[in-house]
Amino acid sequence: MKRNETELSKKKQDEEKKKNFVSFLEFLLNQSLFSKFSSLLLLLIYVYIPFFLPGFVYNKLLPNKKYAIICAIIIFCAELTLFQIFSHLISKKVSKIADSAVLPEAPSNRNKHGRKMKKLILSLAIVFLFIIAFLLWFGRAIPSCVKLSDADLNETFALQMNKNLFYRQTVNNCGPYSVMAVINILHTEERDPELLSEKMGWRMYKNLTFPQGVVNLLRDNGIKTKEVVLKSKSDRDKVRWIKQTVSEEKPIIVLIKVHHVLHYVTILGYDEKGFMLYDSMQEKSPESPRKTIVDERCTEGNRYYSYEDFISLWNAGGYKLFFRNWAIVCG
Repeated sequence: MKRNETELSKKKQDEEKKKNFVSFLEFLLNQSLFSKFSSLLLLLIYVYIPFFLPGFVYNKLLPNKKYAIICAIIIFCAELTLFQIFSHLISKKVSKIADSAVLPEAPSNRNKHGRKMKKLILSLAIVFLFIIAFLLWFGRAIPSCVKLSDADLNETFALQMNKNLFYRQTVNNCGPYSVMAVINILHTEERDPELLSEKMGWRMYKNLTFPQGVVNLLRDNGIKTKEVVLKSKSDRDKVRWIKQTVSEEKPIIVLIKVHHVLHYVTILGYDEKGFMLYDSMQEKSPESPRKTIVDERCTEGNRYYSYEDFISLWNAGGYKLFFRNWAIVCG
C-alpha cells in the first residue's frame, strides 16, 4: 500500500510539474506583452541594420537610406509573420505536452488554433506575394506592352549630336555621360558630364549607377522619359522598335553588357545594316585622350554596331532577371 501511495504521489508531482511547465509556456505565447516585445526587437534589428552595415549589404544592393528602410520594413513584416508561425508551432507542441499530461483541450480552442493557422498562412502568402511583386516592378522584370507600326521607315536616320561632345568617360560614369548626350540632342545644350555625375543619385558600390538614377537625372533636366522592357520580343522586333522610336526623334538610352561590364549607351540613329550610338567607352582619340575616336560608318555618334551585334549585347545586359532588354525613351 505504501509503495502504491508513493508511486501515486510521484505521478501527481510529475503531472503538476508538466501542468506548471505548460501553463508557463502558454503564458509566454499568449501574453500580448511578449508579442509586443518580440515585435519591437525585430523592428529595431531590421530598421537599424541598414544604417549599421551600409557598406556590406545595403550599400551594394540599395542606393540610398530611404529604400533601405523600405526593404528593412518588408523584411521585418516577413520575419514577424514567420515568428508568429513559429510561435503557433510551439503552441501546438505545448498542446501535445498538455495531452500527454492528460490536460483536455476544449474543441473551441482547437477551432481557434485552426483559424489562427489559416490567418498566419494567409498573412505569409500576402507578404511573400508583395515582396515578389515589388521586386518584379522595382527590377523592371515585367515586359512592356509595345505596339510596332507597319508604316515604312527610312533606310537611314540619325539624330544630330555635337561632335565636340564625344567625350571619353571617367570610371563608372557612363550614366551621366549618356544623359549629357540626350540633353545635347533634345535641348542643344552643352553640359559638362562630370558636373552631371555629381548630381547623379542612386549610386551603388564602386560608384555604379542604378537605372533609376539615370531616369531621375533626365527628368531633373526637363526631359520626359518612358521606360520600356522588350525581353518578350524577338530580335527582329527589337530592331524594328528601336528604328521606329529613333525615327520619331527620340534618343534611347539602353543598358548593354560589353566585356562582362554593364554599360549605358545612347542610340542616335541607324542605317540599312546597323545602329549609330554615342558610346562614352569608345577608344580614346590619339589627338586628345579626353575625346574618343569615331567609327567609319557613323554619320552621327561615335560607335557603330551591326543589328546582330548590338542586339546580342543588349540581350546580355541587365542584372540576371532584372533590367533585361530595358531602355529609356527620351523626349
